[in-house]
Amino acid sequence: MSKNNIAGKLSQFEKLIFLQSEKTNRKKITHPAKYNILTSKLNGELVSSSGGTYCLVKETFPFSHKLGNYQVDSEFLNREIFFPHSLKKNMSKTKIEPDELLFIDTETTGLGGSGSTAFLVGIGSISKQGFEIRQYFLPDYSDESFMLEAIREEISSNKILVSYNGASFDIPLLNSRLIINRLGKSFKYARHIDLLVHSRRIFKRRLKNCKLTNIEQELFQFYRTDDIPGYLVPYVYFEWLNNFSLKQMNRVLLHNRLDILSLFYLFENLHQIYSSAGKNLSSLDDLHCLSKHFDRIGEFKNSEQIKKRIFGNSHSTLPNDILLYHSLASKKSGNLSRATNIWENLSASGKSKESYLALIELAKYWEHKQKDFAAALKYARKAKSMAPFSTTSEMDLNKRIFRLNKRLKY
Repeated sequence: MSKNNIAGKLSQFEKLIFLQSEKTNRKKITHPAKYNILTSKLNGELVSSSGGTYCLVKETFPFSHKLGNYQVDSEFLNREIFFPHSLKKNMSKTKIEPDELLFIDTETTGLGGSGSTAFLVGIGSISKQGFEIRQYFLPDYSDESFMLEAIREEISSNKILVSYNGASFDIPLLNSRLIINRLGKSFKYARHIDLLVHSRRIFKRRLKNCKLTNIEQELFQFYRTDDIPGYLVPYVYFEWLNNFSLKQMNRVLLHNRLDILSLFYLFENLHQIYSSAGKNLSSLDDLHCLSKHFDRIGEFKNSEQIKKRIFGNSHSTLPNDILLYHSLASKKSGNLSRATNIWENLSASGKSKESYLALIELAKYWEHKQKDFAAALKYARKAKSMAPFSTTSEMDLNKRIFRLNKRLKY
């Protein structure tokens, strides 16, 4: 099949990558002087062998470095680090050593698929000197195998990867490049922590937008200046492949470097939140979400500490959905006094879904716990007077009212 026929069967974005790669193959870098451009423009070093070449750029940030108004204390090295293995299971009690952590982020020629290549892979690690970032830059497609092998030496079986959306993008992409280059099926590492999942779990209610740049602004008051838009990144790399131009490449490296640095600061911040049961949180929304997380993984002692902070003020200041959640959590933990108190407040708050559900809970409480069928019927009828929120709930309520009427007659 001709090249034109191949290109005709690809999507628009894949077609762009295909044509760019074809152009690059026609304009192959053959002279070492071309590679030397990288060392002078990117302030890096060339690493070469018979298998290929890559450019390595290093930078170390001391612990005194601030990201916005946030700083990681050097005592971080001496603290016991525990981080949840999963948001659906009990918190891991396995201690993490700082030197086991690798913070990773990639810049690519596209958004995925076999045509997408990671031309820049940034890896950060913690040492006594601070936080070091190593950036692997791919000079040409023919060098990819050699660069991937170097990255594979860093990502060893005892390392814990930390990323932002890496579970969905960066790690699958790198694994696919290993397969395409016949270097193996996947990178081997001990564990992967995707901070996007954790950020959404705790901050999404308040922030809505959990993009890393928004997290930086809201948590650390760090605002990037002259940050290159993501959609331009592939074109900057194609400019290098086609014209050996690195005009905008330092902006790409800076973007990648800031992403990795932010991962380190965010990891430390989230670790503080988990380990202190939210003592460094002030937002009611964040505290509520953290309490839900601890309930989910069975850390009820930590959840109860947070609930005391949430309910330290009058119930009238709390949103109805938060009140309803914590009433049901209190019911589950056996604190019926708190639960019924919240339900009474909610039932008097007007016609809302939360008010309706609170009335249902009160009807259940008076029927099954107190055996006061008249009180139960009163709450059930009050719920009936509100617009039903689903056909199923209306049927269940009608059955409850029928049953209570029958019991009162006898």
